[in-house]
Amino acid sequence: MEIVFNVVIPIITSIIGGLIGGLFTFLGVKMTLKSQDKERQKKEIEKTIERNKRVILTRPEMTLTKNCSDIKAVEEICLLPYIKPKLFNEKEILFNYSDDIFKEEYWDKYEFVLQNTGKREIISAFLQLPYKSGFNMYSKILLMSWEDAYVRNYYSDVCSLPSYIRPNEKIKIIIYFPKIAPKLKEAGLDLYFYDEDNNYWYQSLINFAGRNEVEIIAPDAYFMHRREECNFWFIYDHFYYAKDVEKCFKKNIRSLLEEKKRTNWAREEKQAKFVQEVECGKIALKYKLPLE
Repeated sequence: MEIVFNVVIPIITSIIGGLIGGLFTFLGVKMTLKSQDKERQKKEIEKTIERNKRVILTRPEMTLTKNCSDIKAVEEICLLPYIKPKLFNEKEILFNYSDDIFKEEYWDKYEFVLQNTGKREIISAFLQLPYKSGFNMYSKILLMSWEDAYVRNYYSDVCSLPSYIRPNEKIKIIIYFPKIAPKLKEAGLDLYFYDEDNNYWYQSLINFAGRNEVEIIAPDAYFMHRREECNFWFIYDHFYYAKDVEKCFKKNIRSLLEEKKRTNWAREEKQAKFVQEVECGKIALKYKLPLE
């Protein structure tokens, strides 16, 4: 028994003490490493936020200018109000336009010049009509081709612009609209583009005087606006609440439209999350060259 008290117990006590001391040391080191890791993450986030701010400052930006010299390219666009759109099937709309659209005297026009006043090159860009604008937008070349092809029956709210617009380069936009609809001269147009670093941007009311801030957007949002299912979007906008829409088809078109609505809402939520994560440094915007 004496051996137990004099030898075994001190050994056990020493081991336990060592284990406890080691545990506290381990916990202390772990807390220190965790604190250092948090500090490292904090610095990385702060660095990303500053980097994003500098990327935004050097982004492309299209600005109205009165200087019409050295125009890189000219884009001619026609605006046509909707004329009795009819639902043909679940994904097609039929429009009917007067043959007067092929006569020069039918049209009035206005024009403006845009200059890339930013520091990065625009790789691709397109103009888009505001939501529920009430008219279609076609390039003049495409519209005039209807005379032969007679392809009139589709909804279009997007028109591509010339590619590769470098800093300080200018493009002229000529907008044609029917003389019978003079209010179309006041129609604002939205601009979407992505730059040489593959960042995506949005600029509203590009043809109005005043500075319109360029906003960063998620790639998903960009391609949503550059969508291919334009007719389906039009159906959603204009026929979703029609009481007799289900009577037009054997299939349940309302379920298709509900699905489209959910998809669009999901994309809007992704866009809001993307912007928030850019601002708080969780997402780093792209830039091919050093920012320092």
